[in-house]
Amino acid sequence: ELYYGEIAGSFGIEADYAARTRQSARFDEIAAAANDDGAAAACLRRAAMITAAGIVNVCRMTSAQMVTVGGAVPLLYGPYMEIVSEYVMGQFGDCSAPTLQRSAAGNDAGVIGAALHAMNTA
Repeated sequence: ELYYGEIAGSFGIEADYAARTRQSARFDEIAAAANDDGAAAACLRRAAMITAAGIVNVCRMTSAQMVTVGGAVPLLYGPYMEIVSEYVMGQFGDCSAPTLQRSAAGNDAGVIGAALHAMNTA
């Protein structure tokens, strides 16, 4: 079975950054500034940790063995998948952790997945 979910995306990161700094910025600007801007890095790390916790919970409920992470966040913020993977491995251990992979569809992964699901259930 396939499951789709939006856990922590670019809009949430933008809102978190605005709340922390009282400045608005697009996600791609936040990701580009992460090396030099502590608030930007904290927002991206928080999103990665929320994503990781969501993956752990979904995998425990569904026994999923593979998770594809799509969207712009893992594409534009290099440490994102590393943060997610470390947390997931820590919760499951090396032997039972699901396989995590970055989506080849990038920012369109969610839309493509939803369309495929709709076609298969129609």
